[in-house]
Amino acid sequence: MHAVRCARQHTRREMRKQTCTHLRRSARQCTGAMQNSELKGQAWLPDKRIHSTPQVIGELNGVIILPCSLTPGEIEVIHWTFEGKNVHSYYEGKDVFDDQDPSYVGRTSLFLDQIKNGNASLQLKNLQKSDEQTYSCYLSTTKESKEFPVQLKVEVAVWGEQHKNFTIPCSFNPGEEVVIHWRIVNDDSRSQNMLEKQDKSYKGRTSLILSELAKGNASLQLRDLQEGDENTYSCYVGTRTGNKEDKVKLHVADFGHSMEYTLDHDELKCYASHVYPSDIVTIEWYEDNHIKQQGISTSSLSTLP
Repeated sequence: MHAVRCARQHTRREMRKQTCTHLRRSARQCTGAMQNSELKGQAWLPDKRIHSTPQVIGELNGVIILPCSLTPGEIEVIHWTFEGKNVHSYYEGKDVFDDQDPSYVGRTSLFLDQIKNGNASLQLKNLQKSDEQTYSCYLSTTKESKEFPVQLKVEVAVWGEQHKNFTIPCSFNPGEEVVIHWRIVNDDSRSQNMLEKQDKSYKGRTSLILSELAKGNASLQLRDLQEGDENTYSCYVGTRTGNKEDKVKLHVADFGHSMEYTLDHDELKCYASHVYPSDIVTIEWYEDNHIKQQGISTSSLSTLP
């Protein structure tokens, strides 16, 4: 049984009561609005306009910001939820984690210095596939209250090395009459085994592991990776029993860099050249087998003693 500590937190019903008070609606109107919303299983929205659901896409194990904002004002309540689960709450001028769902503990944060500007966006880190949900952002100020939906999609991200061969993963539950389509998201050209319809830039560079199809392996082998191959790919698999579609973000990196040094008076500078992308290189300086300095950059400066 779930125990609610009323003295330390607001329930959604209490939030709506606050909203009604701020809007100075009559007791009858307020009660009716809350009853109607509870019967429908959704939050009461004073604003009846229909809002489209924005979608944001994040990478597995990465960080994403779920957008939510309101006209600048004194925001008293922020409540992020999905399917009745509490993701993050804020009221009385601070974050409240008493009723936060365990799967989100330590992974959520608001931009506290931006709340006064109407920014109630939620930052979610260490993204998991299970985070793929349609979230609700409920806001209450001294003047109004609104609720906004935000849909989150989580993509698998993989790294391949330029000019090397790479396998983009995709799996499915084995079945009969298998149909597989690989394509670039937002591109109607399909990269599949029907070569006459294949994009020219992939000619002769793609293949499936045919011996693995019976085991549910629909991974795509891509030869001689190019910088232009960096895209989000969609793997669609259909069988007699159903179909599924997975998206994979492919990053292409060039690790074939060279190190160069220059000495100017008492300053020694180290360069890593021919690197793509530039933010994947960490340069470390050692002295007596101990790290003296490190950073993510294509160049680094050290002062000699």
